[in-house]
Amino acid sequence: MVPRLSRIAVAFAGLSLFASACSKDDKKEKYNLSKSHQERQLIVTFKPNMQRSLVQARLLSSQGDSEALNEDSYLIRFKDDLDLKKKADELAASPGVRAVEANVVYNLYEKTPNDLDFTKLYALSNTGQSSGVAGADVGATKAWDVSTGSKNVLVGIIDSGMDYNHPDLASNVWSNPGETGLDANGNDKRTNGIDDDGNGFVDDWHGWDFYNNDNDPMDDNSHGTHVAGTIGGVGNNGVGVAGVNWAVSMVPIKVFSAAGETTTDILVKGVDYATKLGVFVTNNSWGGGAYSDAIFASIQKAADANILFVAASGNESANNDSGEHYPSNYNLPNIISVASINRRDQLSTFSNFGAKTVDVAAPGEEIFSTVPGGLYALKSGTSMATPHVTGALALIRSVFPNIPALDIRAKLLASSVQTPALIDKVISGRINVGNAMETDTIAPAPVTGFTVTDTNINSIFVTWNLTGDDGTVGEASGYNIRMSATPITTEDEWAAAETTSMLDFKRVASAYTATLSEVTLNRAGFITIRATDNVGNLSGLSASISFKLKTVAVLWSEDNGATNDWAAFGTPWAVTTVNGITTVSDSPNGLYENSIDKSVVSKDIALGNANLVLEIRSKYQLEKDYDWGYIELSTDSGITWKEVGKVNGNSDWTTVSYNLKDLIGTAVSFKLRLRIKSDQTVNFDGWDVDSLRIVGQSN
Repeated sequence: MVPRLSRIAVAFAGLSLFASACSKDDKKEKYNLSKSHQERQLIVTFKPNMQRSLVQARLLSSQGDSEALNEDSYLIRFKDDLDLKKKADELAASPGVRAVEANVVYNLYEKTPNDLDFTKLYALSNTGQSSGVAGADVGATKAWDVSTGSKNVLVGIIDSGMDYNHPDLASNVWSNPGETGLDANGNDKRTNGIDDDGNGFVDDWHGWDFYNNDNDPMDDNSHGTHVAGTIGGVGNNGVGVAGVNWAVSMVPIKVFSAAGETTTDILVKGVDYATKLGVFVTNNSWGGGAYSDAIFASIQKAADANILFVAASGNESANNDSGEHYPSNYNLPNIISVASINRRDQLSTFSNFGAKTVDVAAPGEEIFSTVPGGLYALKSGTSMATPHVTGALALIRSVFPNIPALDIRAKLLASSVQTPALIDKVISGRINVGNAMETDTIAPAPVTGFTVTDTNINSIFVTWNLTGDDGTVGEASGYNIRMSATPITTEDEWAAAETTSMLDFKRVASAYTATLSEVTLNRAGFITIRATDNVGNLSGLSASISFKLKTVAVLWSEDNGATNDWAAFGTPWAVTTVNGITTVSDSPNGLYENSIDKSVVSKDIALGNANLVLEIRSKYQLEKDYDWGYIELSTDSGITWKEVGKVNGNSDWTTVSYNLKDLIGTAVSFKLRLRIKSDQTVNFDGWDVDSLRIVGQSN
């Protein structure tokens, strides 16, 4: 697995080591039946090498109409109404079955702008126009001095289709060489009704429409055409816009309806088609839905085929580290998750983010691009940020056609520019394809003066001397820190070491200080730092220095829902059992109620040590953006309450930790409160809390 490097301020390593950290795909809900899905349909994924077995054939033939999505996954359509949960349980228990899931509905990501006056392509070249910040762009003009693209680079656009006749796109739309020209009988291969190239799709000369299952991927929504203009609008032709690539081969892969909806089975077919064609990268300006084994498997096959998968992070203003978002959150090495920024270099208010799960940011607000009918329009969303990243990868590929795709991914991430607005929001920063296109081979000099100045219960305070960009000349663009139980002195040990998350990055004269945060409690070990330049060259290893966190113990715990830990239950909060786990639940008898604001309050917790961490293990299913669970703390016997954290959306069992130091202050005791607040419509399963515990240094 290729590690995801984070860069803070001037670039820093950033996957959390804290025990509560959210992995990229640890949010799977069983069967996904709570999501919007197709009725009377399930997707079954078999274990490897089971696809031709007699067991599998008998199983599928006994269930109803089945359709192969690929060699491992099948869509089953049941003829009659039935209990899908019961049927899913039955299928999941069958020999050879790896996973069963609902056929979940997905949506395109787009936000309609409310200001139609911004028509400049600031994302490619921001000179400060229209109140923007000069330089807040993707560095395209610098990159164009090296290359403006190549028709040899294939980009799959998995979207609502494309207006392949648009005058600013037509010459950059892929034409299938096996389905163009004349066949042996003198007939046009585009329309002869024969699968001339033998890829399983008849007359797919310009891609495929998987939503309507035909060979005409014309866009009836506008989303896909807008995305295409950003990736590969024909440049220097005196017409309309220019894409990141002036020349490229874009494959329209239509998987969404005119209304911008689709389902899991169609998405699987679209991803697999791109893999079969051997594209270099796919653009995926869509998401939400749920964890899908079938989609995961398709993206994994793309990774195995050296194909990159660029995915929108989402438009819910949510932290993807603590909530589910797919496909961007799948833990696969070929995925690049993209947040949106505006012309002022700020994270877009609608954009999802995640210091551990979102890789980069790119302009996604008020983006001017192509739409069907030979027209142009402004659109906003992480959908519009994503094609800037896809286009950048394709442009880099035009200069480095023979290196592995993951190396090009690494080039783009390493050359990204970390900005103040993106610290702790994305892993690498704002992309800069101009930096990535440089052919600089001189690495920074190794870092000197790397020192641990202090530790606390879950943080390490460090300092080091700045180093150069080319050896000792100039200044390095970023720094990566890794951690291990043993000294890190070789390249293999560096590759095996864990990345870290940091806060409070500061430059003081010719040195830097930083805090490595969210380190596993009671940990001891070694850390090593390396500098990186603007094209991703890494310095040699610094000295590997030791650290030891302050020792902590569990000072208070809630005993798996025991009522003696709680002073007051606000109905409907109660102790219940969920799959054998005793919990405190806001809805012990089913779904939570509408229009409620109810709490459960702990007894006084008499801890005078202000340096405390609260750990809470829970799962939740709450209406996205409208219904919330709150963790709160009071130091005045419940008169006033301060927010510790909150949950929203969906998560399976996960442990999350919160520092209480600033909230407790000098108080010698406090109360905790769990609160559910819902609006007047839509309700789900609610919030189940398995345990809470407070850890800290003993007095």
